[in-house]
Amino acid sequence: MQIYLPIAELSLDVFLLLAIGGGILRVENGGMVSADNIVIGSGIAPPRPDGIVLGSGGTLEGVVTVLEGGVLAPGASPGVMTIDGDLIIEDGGILLLEAFGADPSEIDKIIVTGDLIIKDDARIEVYLGFDPAAPLSFFDVFGSIEIDPGFDGPDVFTILGSGASNGQPVEVLIGQQRFLAFAVSPVPEPGALLLFGIGLAGLQAARRRLG
Repeated sequence: MQIYLPIAELSLDVFLLLAIGGGILRVENGGMVSADNIVIGSGIAPPRPDGIVLGSGGTLEGVVTVLEGGVLAPGASPGVMTIDGDLIIEDGGILLLEAFGADPSEIDKIIVTGDLIIKDDARIEVYLGFDPAAPLSFFDVFGSIEIDPGFDGPDVFTILGSGASNGQPVEVLIGQQRFLAFAVSPVPEPGALLLFGIGLAGLQAARRRLG
């Protein structure tokens, strides 16, 4: 099942749970989903994602929580998503980010008007289509940023056929914290895979945290 909100608004008074057996919610081009709490994923480890939210130019209004089994991606290709509220990436929840070039329009951006909370075993996956010479920054956060001490940083993968170099060191900024990862395991462009509900779980990157 897919739900498209290209230029529309879906409002719920209290709670929206997205754990819909591989279903996809696309919020893009000015679309908005509004609820007090928006929960993506079921909180268990399925064989593939059981709740996926894609958006480019869309807004999620409320407290957005990504549980295990859930995937949040700003777009099926680089785009901007606004979280008008807090964003919480729980253990096992996936935030999928793409960077295709050095121009800001080629790099995903998540704007969070509230707080950003990243748990110890949250998964932030960065997919590269080029070799960045400068640190990558995907977040604009207007509230506080809380990163659990056990979080090791993003996993970085090169996109198959993009020319990005396998094994290259990549710095990612989250607030004032810097993380260094080494890009590994060339994979297909992830946005297309997510449209078919195919997960990229199980891929691991060699990484270390910068103090």
